Amino acid sequence: MNSSLKISQYLHPTPMPENYIGVITRFDPQQYRWEINQNFLAQVATSLLVKPEIGDLVAFIIYQEEYIITQILQRTSAVRTTLQSQDEMCWIAPKVSIQAQDELEMVAFNTVSITSNNLLQSVRETSLQQAQTLIQHAAQVSMTADEVMNLTAKQQMLIAEEEVRIDGERINMG
Repeated sequence: MNSSLKISQYLHPTPMPENYIGVITRFDPQQYRWEINQNFLAQVATSLLVKPEIGDLVAFIIYQEEYIITQILQRTSAVRTTLQSQDEMCWIAPKVSIQAQDELEMVAFNTVSITSNNLLQSVRETSLQQAQTLIQHAAQVSMTADEVMNLTAKQQMLIAEEEVRIDGERINMG
């Protein structure tokens, strides 16, 4: 079976618009546009996820009477690179790895959800959880400390439907 596509002698794809280059000179938050060379107000292409910064050398095109930034060619300032989109984002891949040489920060102003068959957390030094209310639910819980385990509260309740077992070489109460 021949699956090659026949090229029409009458129909041709739309040619790519000509590329231009310029330097970002300003950002207009009301129009959500970047000013290039102090003359052209441009939006960013949907596929450009790196947020442009003032001073960036960019490539842009004119498409349907709009200037569109398609690439960031060079960054002269030492600002933090930011990934940004006006739309929701979803990464789909067999494996995703995020690595930071020094520090990794994740911030959500509402909810962070992690769903998995298995969740593995490994921390070399200190793991800290802080919350107004911490709720954990499991069919079984096993906690082990090689040295000291300390539970401190203003009030503490230990409730079991069947059995409570306290085993130790010495038990101090009161």
